[in-house]
Amino acid sequence: MKDMRFRGRYWFLSNFYEHEIVTNESRVPTLEHAFQMSKTADSDQMMEVAKAATPGDAKRLGRKVTLLPDWN
Repeated sequence: MKDMRFRGRYWFLSNFYEHEIVTNESRVPTLEHAFQMSKTADSDQMMEVAKAATPGDAKRLGRKVTLLPDWN
């Protein structure tokens, strides 16, 4: 099976690629931050994810947020 991770010249396609995203009137450093924020309606949890130091931290926090009722 081929390696399916985004690296090298395709790194810009990764959710972890640093490129500022503006969502819900917030500016976040990666698409991963924005994605994890979109999983909840709790503004405190959204801001905690938005302030995560790394996309990996945002992903970990996103696993703990109160999911929207129709998320799945």
